[in-house]
Amino acid sequence: MSDKEVFLPLITPFNDAGRVCRDSVARLMRFARPNVDGFVPCLTSGEGWLLSDAQWHDMVRLCVEFADGLPVIAGIERATTEAVIERAQVARQLGAQGVICTAPFQPGLSQNAIYEHFARVHDATPLDLYIYFESTLCNNRWEIDTLLSLCALPRVKAIKESSGENKVAPHLRNIRRMGVKVYQGWEDKILEYDADGSMVSYCNLNPRLCQEVTRQRSYAANALLCEECRNKGVFLPDWYRHLKLDLHARGIIHSPRTLEPATDAHHDQPEATLPA
Repeated sequence: MSDKEVFLPLITPFNDAGRVCRDSVARLMRFARPNVDGFVPCLTSGEGWLLSDAQWHDMVRLCVEFADGLPVIAGIERATTEAVIERAQVARQLGAQGVICTAPFQPGLSQNAIYEHFARVHDATPLDLYIYFESTLCNNRWEIDTLLSLCALPRVKAIKESSGENKVAPHLRNIRRMGVKVYQGWEDKILEYDADGSMVSYCNLNPRLCQEVTRQRSYAANALLCEECRNKGVFLPDWYRHLKLDLHARGIIHSPRTLEPATDAHHDQPEATLPA
């Protein structure tokens, strides 16, 4: 049996009033649960950089309630280290098993500043820390040496590789030696190298197919997955909007409502007006 893992970066379903819809969260998680190993609320597919404190709190709380024993890794997309730490501490109170975040939303940060950001988050909470390795949301460029240094922190659990630059693959053996896993964040790159699993947006729509690609390493299934992503708009700038439209049409979520008009963004890495 494959030891590859599938984590679902959940969309955030809203009701007509703009509050997180409890019933929709329950249905979506029940639908996906047989084919996933954990849930990741409030990352970019969940419009995490736009969620209010109340929306973020409700989504994490409901995910913990409906996880049925599977781990919940709370996404935190905030502009400053202090804001990330504040939410990380709340995530612990809500019962999450870990948190995942990227670098601060401050262009031009030094590599040392990026390292110190994660080190401070790591030291401020006993939760497992997942590194969201991307550059578009935080608007900073990472060096691979910075990432490798972060892997040496005791409670860094895994990396979500969403850089799209294939920086991690040559260092996979060293990363694993430090006890850190790598999850691929792009559907069309799941089989590009021997990652430890996937954390992709399309899992909201077809968790069984994402599990098949990830665990069975099936190139035929991966070709089908990529075709479905193209057909359903998952590679478009407003991919999360298309996910919601599909889930709403199938009766899984109450409303396709999103938080603001689509912005020019890369898949799973929105380039938008950043939260304060």
